[in-house]
Amino acid sequence: MGDLGYPEAFVPVTPCRIADTRGVPPFTGAYAGPELVAGATRSFDIFMAPTCTGIPFGATAFSLNFTVIGSPGVYQNAFLTVWPTGGSQPTVSTLNFDSGQLRANAAIVPAGTGGAVSVFVSAAAHLIIDINGYFTNYPTDDRPFFIGGTFDVNGAIVGFNYSNAPGSVGVGGSATGTGRVYGVLGWIDSGALAGSAGVHGVGANTTGRATSGVLGESLNAVNDSAGVIGRDATSLPAFSNLAGSAGVRGESALLGVAGVSAGIGRGVAGFWLTPDGYYGRWGVLGDDTYGVRAFGDMGASGTKAFVEPHPYKAGTVIRYVALEGPEAGTYFRGRGRFVGGKAVIEVPESFRLVTDEEGLTVHVTPIGRATAWVEHVGLDRIDAESTRDVEFFYLVQGVRKTFKDWQVEVESDDFMPEFPSQRIPGYLSEAQKRNLVQSGVYNEDGTVNMETAERLGWARRWREREAGQK
Repeated sequence: MGDLGYPEAFVPVTPCRIADTRGVPPFTGAYAGPELVAGATRSFDIFMAPTCTGIPFGATAFSLNFTVIGSPGVYQNAFLTVWPTGGSQPTVSTLNFDSGQLRANAAIVPAGTGGAVSVFVSAAAHLIIDINGYFTNYPTDDRPFFIGGTFDVNGAIVGFNYSNAPGSVGVGGSATGTGRVYGVLGWIDSGALAGSAGVHGVGANTTGRATSGVLGESLNAVNDSAGVIGRDATSLPAFSNLAGSAGVRGESALLGVAGVSAGIGRGVAGFWLTPDGYYGRWGVLGDDTYGVRAFGDMGASGTKAFVEPHPYKAGTVIRYVALEGPEAGTYFRGRGRFVGGKAVIEVPESFRLVTDEEGLTVHVTPIGRATAWVEHVGLDRIDAESTRDVEFFYLVQGVRKTFKDWQVEVESDDFMPEFPSQRIPGYLSEAQKRNLVQSGVYNEDGTVNMETAERLGWARRWREREAGQK
């Protein structure tokens, strides 16, 4: 014994008579007489039954009731067998009858070739076929498969999949419409407790294997697409070609994505992987020490500022900008006094550990009328002398030894447009915009200069990404 199909939804219909071989109106043609001949097979197309229209062509099985009226004569244990047209006649009966006897039985019969079912009788008999429902993977519009009840432990629908094949799923959803459609939709009522969710995924409690509670995948590289989109109820402006495709995208007028952690955890982490699969650079938003932590270089097209609240003006802040230069500079400063015309500036150990021996500079500023100079400069100590015993300020500057070969002018994709239809970014200063137009990245009207994009290989990368090659 084998399965003839997949589990499907049952759709009940108003009971309707499909065929009656007794020759009574309104049945005509293949759905009327004559009576069935003994030892012969006759097929009935359920989809095309003129008296029972509306059975969708997507129906895969029918819930039918068969009534036979045995012909006059002397016989016993005759039988009727039903099966999907085009298949093999089964060796079991659907119902049994004797001569002159009226018998009925219900059967679920898969749809055969063209939606027909075949009937065989071992003795001549009249046949009546009624339908009261059908099975389908495509229920009627706006009549979804619905299960309701109180389920304290398991869900209303629980899918188990025991396959080891990659990509196998327990419960799947698919939407093929051309509008904004959803394969799976989960929602909760307004009375739900805090922490409730429309969709809840739980990863396996395993050791040594990475699992996910929820996995979202996007199969294209079209701009603005994402594997998972999180969107709240705030109003969003219309957007198009805002960004490239993403694994996770958050949309909100408040917080697009919020990462929350505690203890030694990290709110949000982003990684860039090298071709061999190791992370080359990564960064963290929100940990137990810093709001932003970078493992690797940090860059910005604008200034790097710190902000302090104004002590006297509500709604006003004081903004200072980080010092910028062509090197990774280090420094320490302080105040000292010349004694006997001499002074020693002690170099802090922390400065010695991070600063290169070469490139040290020292500024000594006497407080009062005096002439001061530096006799010795080194990471061990700094000796200064003066014509008078006065106090002085000092500033010692160096270069971070692990980045002493910092290159200022390098080739970079920092200002490469994300896609060919991008406009020149509005976050840039007017001077920066002029630089990008002058260098040929953008045209005067703010559109991408495609000649430059082709020459530098950006256009090829866009095409490969669009085709799903990267």
